[in-house]
Amino acid sequence: MFWPFKKKKEKKDIFEVKKGNENLETLKASRLADKAFELANNIFEQTGARRAGDESSKKCARILHEELKKYSDDSLITSFRSSESSYYGSLKLLALSTPVILLLSYFSLTIFALLLFCFISFIFIWEFIYCKGSDKTFFSKCDMTNVHATIEPSESYENTIIFTSHHDSAPLFNREKSLLVALYIPLIHWLFLGVICLVGFITDIFTLGLFKISLPPIFVLVLLSIMAITSFVYINLYKLVSKEYSPGVGDNLMSSCVLEELARYFHWKKERGEGLKNTKLIFASFDGEECGLKGSRWWFEHHKEQLIKPIVINLDCLYDSSELTILTKDNNGLVKLSSSLASDIAALCEKMGYKVKMGGMEMFCGSTDATSAARCGFDAISIVCTNMTPSDKSYYHTLEDTIDKIDKATIEEVISICIKIVENNSVSNTPKKEILALQDSDRKLAVMKR
Repeated sequence: MFWPFKKKKEKKDIFEVKKGNENLETLKASRLADKAFELANNIFEQTGARRAGDESSKKCARILHEELKKYSDDSLITSFRSSESSYYGSLKLLALSTPVILLLSYFSLTIFALLLFCFISFIFIWEFIYCKGSDKTFFSKCDMTNVHATIEPSESYENTIIFTSHHDSAPLFNREKSLLVALYIPLIHWLFLGVICLVGFITDIFTLGLFKISLPPIFVLVLLSIMAITSFVYINLYKLVSKEYSPGVGDNLMSSCVLEELARYFHWKKERGEGLKNTKLIFASFDGEECGLKGSRWWFEHHKEQLIKPIVINLDCLYDSSELTILTKDNNGLVKLSSSLASDIAALCEKMGYKVKMGGMEMFCGSTDATSAARCGFDAISIVCTNMTPSDKSYYHTLEDTIDKIDKATIEEVISICIKIVENNSVSNTPKKEILALQDSDRKLAVMKR
């Protein structure tokens, strides 16, 4: 109700602190972390788990867009068509094609068996290992939704700092069987099947029976029989991924909310006349990360020509600050991230009093959106706060990935680090009173004190 004689309340500044407080930066990060938790809880209540391309993921993107619009010069939602099922669907293709390959091999049609093996192997490697799946696929497609916001520099645009995350949830793994039983053993079986196909193919060439329907030599027949008897291992592979989805708050809704709070902070700085002179800030939350980096790959491919000297800081799985790690290898260990940028940030973290590790993704441990940036030739790293090796202590990709599993101090720490990354890689409109040069193996990192 409006009362005309009631004194109008002034807009409260969340960064306002009492005079004499010497720990201003910590207070700012704490308040931003509180806001991030509030936003993450609000979004999850409205969307629940967010399957890539589903209405829940689109709704999440719209909410983030509305929030980012308040604290940026420009906020934009972009949609693209891609396949959500092709990434994990490649695992099912291995299982379904095995009996066909065995049948072709039993009738000595080894050239067709080998061709089918190579074709399915290519799809699996391209989709599941390299995360480079083409949008021209026979898997069903859907509309996925990215959102990004921009804070422009006050003067000429000379460099870019991009903070990224993703807002879609991961499908749950069937945890009745271990990864050894459900994934590794079927893949070993698949490799042996390929060797047998190759042996049969070479044998048919020398016996001039390449296109003749007949029984294979006895030793090949014995090997095929063994492979057929043990092919039940593919049942576990086929059932590895369920139709249920993780709540996905730590992986990775919270990171998207952190981006919104970073935008809030730097928008506030700009309004105070303390914005960045020559650095453009971009905050991007992607869809489709959990199904092969679909959103980030599309976004970077469509924006790379517009970016000037970009560095990319990806945030993922921000659970526990004791596991603070800067990734130097991504995409199952196959993509190298920027070691110089990682070293700079690690040195900065240590200067701030935070313990940090540097490491890389192992094979079959997955990928982050930093991969897409690195493939475009950009300096990129990922900041994660969890053990990236799946274990009973890991919350990501489980039903336990809820907001109570995230340590508030971790979010404060990551926000503080991100703010310092910007300050040390850009020039603001406020004078620097003191610069401490921190020597690194590759270059000097400036740690600024006001």
